[in-house]
Amino acid sequence: MKPSNILRNEQNQIKLVDFGLARQFTSTKTEPRCLLGSIEFMAPEQSIDPTQAREAADIYALGATLFWLLTGHTPYPREESVARALYRLQNEAPRRLRDYLPNAPRELDELIARMLARHPDERPDSARVVMQALARFAAPMAAHWEMETRADALPLQVAGIDPERKPSILIIDDEPSYRRMVRASLETIGAICYEAEDGITAMDLITEKPIDVILLDLQMPNVHGYDILRALRAHPPRPYLKVLISSGRGSSTELAQALENGADDFIPKPAPVPQLIAQVQHALRLKDAQDRLDQLARHMMTVNKQLEHSLQTRDADVRRAEDALLFAMAKMAEMRETGIHLHLLRLQKYVGCLCERLREEPGWGEIINKNFVTDLERCIPLHDVGKVGLPDELVNKTTTLTEEERRIMETHTIIGSNLIDAVAHSYGKSLEFLSLARAIIRHHHERWDGRGYPDRLAGEDIPAAARIATVLDVYDSLRRPRPYRPAISHAQAVRLMLFESPGLFDPAILKAFTACQDQFQQIYDSMRE
Repeated sequence: MKPSNILRNEQNQIKLVDFGLARQFTSTKTEPRCLLGSIEFMAPEQSIDPTQAREAADIYALGATLFWLLTGHTPYPREESVARALYRLQNEAPRRLRDYLPNAPRELDELIARMLARHPDERPDSARVVMQALARFAAPMAAHWEMETRADALPLQVAGIDPERKPSILIIDDEPSYRRMVRASLETIGAICYEAEDGITAMDLITEKPIDVILLDLQMPNVHGYDILRALRAHPPRPYLKVLISSGRGSSTELAQALENGADDFIPKPAPVPQLIAQVQHALRLKDAQDRLDQLARHMMTVNKQLEHSLQTRDADVRRAEDALLFAMAKMAEMRETGIHLHLLRLQKYVGCLCERLREEPGWGEIINKNFVTDLERCIPLHDVGKVGLPDELVNKTTTLTEEERRIMETHTIIGSNLIDAVAHSYGKSLEFLSLARAIIRHHHERWDGRGYPDRLAGEDIPAAARIATVLDVYDSLRRPRPYRPAISHAQAVRLMLFESPGLFDPAILKAFTACQDQFQQIYDSMRE
């Protein structure tokens, strides 16, 4: 490998040429120990005995080529005398990348130095190792020697998601006429539809085809729809598969029962075509968002692993990666509930003024440090991220929830914490901020007196971050106009919190809130809807 063997065509494709030296030494015109190649890009051991050159020699040549591509110079000064050039190659250390590019990352400088090591055993073990190490610097985000992972710099399309792929939908129903009607309706939105009249055929299709959404009838011969659903949830064929239960019984508790059995939504049978299409499209959007979040999480963790070799630069890059992950998840929450963008921004603003005052309360000074406040500000927008798993008509309902609907709504704390658990288990054990995010998401509806949900925690058993989030969320929710009630004034909100909500808040946090309530009012008024 050397620069003269690298050509670029008009389509900006890179071509490697002139592999004649890779042939076995079978010609009688070349002696086996004859010097072959260009000295400037030749490994030291190859200059001594070409027959001993192995993969490590190729790694050296690649390192020398990279050095030249980055600096315009060869690792050793050019010499008129071949003997002098060989002496330098075999006895002197090569020049360093940062000799010519002082701002180049130290990791890249060290990588190329290892590739140019005189002894083969000191070089990277394989070309694959080199490729993985170079991946960080070859990525499109690596412009100007930095990993640009700011939330506002993320690409619209995440690697691994094919925007051109048509969604695949499986209709499981024993009524041919109903299957045909559903298929004809969904094909109008560009979906690829498959049909199954029984559980065995359905499971075969689910295994063979890349199914995104399943429309599952409950009453079928030989097997109940919930039996199929439980089997799918016990052994998911692929991540984030959406299952919509279809039933003609239409009882008032059917939606709750479907959700309890693991369904993502419930469609009454027969459903009007616009409703059918809307619910399927919602399921597809939710799956797409989760797939993108999954890909983003994988990407972020890959970036984290690649940065572990440089402690000096890793902290800033990991922080940007974490912020990108948090940004993506917060955007998911915003997509599910209209009009909450400023609500989430205000919650972040409240954190600073409340924590500053709360730090003065006994026992809180040890909890509230700079890292705690920073992570609380970053994570509090995720408090209702679990609502991504609730039906649209429930999240955006414009009237007061029924008791049954309220019980379903309360599951958003569990859905959200399960989402964080899945991310942490698969990719994020090194992301310490996820534990704080989970505490907020799962426990911000707990009460100091133990009558909250989902775990009925009481007092200091409730995580500190969740107790703080409860006060911030309740204040802002009271001030915000809602579809089922108008906004209330600052004075009314404070009176409700201080005098009409016994047992809801941590007394120390409520005391701190009282002391800085004027700042809360200023923040809300400056960022009003």
